[in-house]
Amino acid sequence: MFFTLGLLGLLIYFITKTIKDLVKKSGDNFTIALQLLTILMSVTLFSRYLDHSFWDYPGLLVVPIFIVMSLVYLFKAKLRYSKLTITSITFLILSIPLFGFEFHKSPRQYIPKEWYNRFDIKGSVPINPPYDFDFKETEQLSVKAFDLEKSKHYYDAITVYRQALRIEPNNPKLLFDISGCYALINELESAISILDTAILLDNSYAPFYNNRGLLLYKLKENNKALMDYQKAIQLDSTQPNFYANIALVYYYEKDFRKASVALKRAKQLGLDLTSYKFLNSLINEN
Repeated sequence: MFFTLGLLGLLIYFITKTIKDLVKKSGDNFTIALQLLTILMSVTLFSRYLDHSFWDYPGLLVVPIFIVMSLVYLFKAKLRYSKLTITSITFLILSIPLFGFEFHKSPRQYIPKEWYNRFDIKGSVPINPPYDFDFKETEQLSVKAFDLEKSKHYYDAITVYRQALRIEPNNPKLLFDISGCYALINELESAISILDTAILLDNSYAPFYNNRGLLLYKLKENNKALMDYQKAIQLDSTQPNFYANIALVYYYEKDFRKASVALKRAKQLGLDLTSYKFLNSLINEN
């Protein structure tokens, strides 16, 4: 709240000052241009630090131009306007975390990660769906594709998995593995579509719903994600990661009570939250 109010105050001040300078024709063009950039940077920092995406594309232009002009102003221009000088230095410091520095509740990056890695899953739980192969050739292709996937040759792995799928088109395990590869190459919509087919073949296997829920969550379709997580828990209430996943959706839907209940259940089922600082803090806060 204080951060937002501070940015709002600076925004109003520099809008007023810039209009006044333009009307009175006072101040040099460079200073007025930097004041305009300061106004735009106020909006940029608001969107980055409070996790709004509406200003991502304008920010690609605003941030680098502001940095260059601020440095020129600070090192070469006469620092006649102390408020502009202090604001420029403050905004430069606040810009540093936009360029790849990771910390708790970090701002949206200069190039947001979801543009190139929407999946972004760390420490995932390995799953081996309980389906057998009808043919030895299919199994051999599946093993080959899995090795390619492990070595991060995802496109090649998809090609080999699809060769296996042509032999056994109704094998849910192959669909599940292909979906995972699509997620890892940032094609989440394709990954969901493949899981849709797997669920049509077998609607009783909980991890299908859990993984589809995770993909929907990554696409910010939280209501659909909740439905899938709830279905996964209904089918198998012993998996702690199902509860951890649904807790995140509850949290971002601002249902903190349900988020806390789900996390406590995940902890009871054996999920070690020590390596999940963010999740652990939810329990402590609620």
